[in-house]
Amino acid sequence: MPAIITAARGGAIDHAWSMFRAGGFDRLDGDPAALAVKGRLLKEKALRAVGDARARNFADAATAYAEADRIAPQPYTRANVAALSLLAGNVEQGRAMAGDLLAWLERETGIPEKPYYLVAARAEALLVRGDVAGAEQALAEAIEREPAAWEDHAVTLHQMRRIAAAQGLELPWLARFQPPRSLHYAGHLGIGDEGAGPLREAVDQILRQERIGFAYGALGAGAEIVVAEQVLRAGAELHLILPTDAANFAQQSVTPYGGDWVERFEACLAQATSIRLATRVSGGYEPLAALLAGDWAMGAAVLNAEHLASEPFQLLVIDEEPGRFGDGIGKLGSRWQGTGRGQHIVRAPRTARIVASGHEDASGRPDRRLAAMLHIAFEGLDLLDEGRFAEALDEIIGPFRRKIAAFPIQPTLTLPAANARLVAFPDTDSAWAYAKLLLAEPLPRHPLRIGGHFALVHWLDEPAALIGHGVAELGAIAAAAIPGVLTASEAMAKSLFVSRAEGLRAEPVGEVDGVRLFAMVES
Repeated sequence: MPAIITAARGGAIDHAWSMFRAGGFDRLDGDPAALAVKGRLLKEKALRAVGDARARNFADAATAYAEADRIAPQPYTRANVAALSLLAGNVEQGRAMAGDLLAWLERETGIPEKPYYLVAARAEALLVRGDVAGAEQALAEAIEREPAAWEDHAVTLHQMRRIAAAQGLELPWLARFQPPRSLHYAGHLGIGDEGAGPLREAVDQILRQERIGFAYGALGAGAEIVVAEQVLRAGAELHLILPTDAANFAQQSVTPYGGDWVERFEACLAQATSIRLATRVSGGYEPLAALLAGDWAMGAAVLNAEHLASEPFQLLVIDEEPGRFGDGIGKLGSRWQGTGRGQHIVRAPRTARIVASGHEDASGRPDRRLAAMLHIAFEGLDLLDEGRFAEALDEIIGPFRRKIAAFPIQPTLTLPAANARLVAFPDTDSAWAYAKLLLAEPLPRHPLRIGGHFALVHWLDEPAALIGHGVAELGAIAAAAIPGVLTASEAMAKSLFVSRAEGLRAEPVGEVDGVRLFAMVES
């Protein structure tokens, strides 16, 4: 059943229900696990509904969880019954179940559950009953038990905000329990010994001031290595997104600056929590690979902050006047500024010099471009015999082709791909807007399977073609796509979060050929 929950969290509610029924779980009225999954599906459906449908689905979800709890009592099932009943408008029922949960937690010992969740369930139950002071005290105790369980904290904070909103309560103290913030950083390569000390001090102050717990960026000589070192010294997580593999990146952006930069690069690399590679480019410096990695890192910081119910910030180290941006990292700064998110700019003069060949050897090819690509196919179409295929062509595919030809957004390039089509855009925002229009079309018999990828490709003309590793990766993503949602690569998903985050969700749904996949959905 984990695949069913994954599909539901990713927004593919219809597909999740299909798997639930296909597995026969809808007929297992005496199975508490199946009933709990049913409750989860209905809860996810409610969170995406409005008006009466939202309240009705919350009520049905509460009923399913109550049946599961009747068979096998668990703190999480009772907490869900209490909260979901309240969200459905059944206030007294919700408060009664919250009271039962509180009495049970007080009475029973040795309940098989994580210490954090036992106390967090008590905090939620107290809030359902309107005991704001008690809820605050219980939440503080829960977090004290597992202070670094950031994802668990975020789940509780999201649920408590819903409970508070349903009762018209404002809880400013929730901000006190907010997980640490996420940082995107970037900077120039020309930091010399004389500039490193002041930069370290400035970075330390920003890390403390903004409560940074997670940092995302690259690891070039100079500013980026200095920032990464201070992040690690502060005990925060370092997540590296490199334009290419570590050895090639070091040859381009570390080794040419001599000194001890290579040793410091390797030390940071060894301590990083995660390392992602944006491309497979080798050889000389490719500006587009750096741009893709920068987009990915910015979006990763935003998505992590959203996931943890926290906030993202950006730190740029430039050698120009603050507020004035040129090329390179300046493009990252301008894009971030356009979102209105918090940003810190530190000016550090460029004093270091290149002592060996490397970064200055730009080898960008004219046929290389960044492409936001979608692979669009109809679920089950390839399994039809010729007669039913012809029917689908006349009744579904033909009308659909005519309808999408009138969309206000059109791809820059459209190519056939067996019984599917591949479309490409210059940016992920346009690709997402197009995907949303596609998914809004009702296609109950053959829902769309859309795979998405943002990658460096060779974009050829006359005849038009897209070639490269990124296109091959898109094919693998398409094969794993979930019907009814956009299944996007990590690069596409995180790039989408640069310019937007409000109302957008990215749920992890697996991995294919080393590419992490996310289901994109508007909440």
